[in-house]
Amino acid sequence: MKSASKETLNCYQSGSLEELVYLWQTQPYTNNSNLTDYRKLIQSNPALELVLGLSPCLSWILDVRTQKFNLVSNNVEQLLGYKASSFRKYGLAYLNELIHPEDRKTVWRRTTDLWKNMQIMPVSQRQSYCFNRNYRLRRANGEYIYLLEQTSVLQTDANGVVTHLLSVFSDVTDLIKKDAASISAKSVSPIKVTLKDTYDKSKSEAKLSKRERQIVKLVAEGYSSKVIADQLFISYHTVNTHRRNIIEKTHSRNTSGLVQFAISNCII
Repeated sequence: MKSASKETLNCYQSGSLEELVYLWQTQPYTNNSNLTDYRKLIQSNPALELVLGLSPCLSWILDVRTQKFNLVSNNVEQLLGYKASSFRKYGLAYLNELIHPEDRKTVWRRTTDLWKNMQIMPVSQRQSYCFNRNYRLRRANGEYIYLLEQTSVLQTDANGVVTHLLSVFSDVTDLIKKDAASISAKSVSPIKVTLKDTYDKSKSEAKLSKRERQIVKLVAEGYSSKVIADQLFISYHTVNTHRRNIIEKTHSRNTSGLVQFAISNCII
């Protein structure tokens, strides 16, 4: 793949998809015969795609080397109204056009920052790297919904350079838009099932200090403890102490639970 020059990079707007793609294109990928070809894997295992399509969440596999989707679960049409084939044909550029114009710069700038942070990680830690993003995305009917995207590294090459990402998306519009926090479950079938558990938002937020809410927000945006420490000008140890206290106060079992708490309480 031909890499963009530094002069080309200077022409890219900070926080743009092109800036992120430049980072991907200039990675020192190796030709490793042991890499899984997910396109062939899915073709030879149609049951895998069928099972993913029955999930209430949208899933896909992105090859960062080509910015193409090796897999897009078929329930994308039920959730967003678009054909899975359109995402597979046009890749990440297609997703970019659907993200709300006010959210694009934030999404790609933060993703670029995350990627730069991952590049300085020890190779052994990259395979377990994961991050979360939430943004507005336009459905085929013109309506915007809030998506929570949870992404993890699926595969790296022989040198530890990331080649594939696995993402799972949930529609969290009800959690974002309601004045009172709520937990809801939706069916992707024409019959809509909603279960709600509404509670006093002010009491939930009161559990956390101002500093703790800052950290919750940054954790939910995918930043590591080291990056959070640098941004808030506190020590790495202090961040981890806050994270332990936050998890205890919010009764969250893990980072995903903490993200749900942040969404429910409008912290993000």
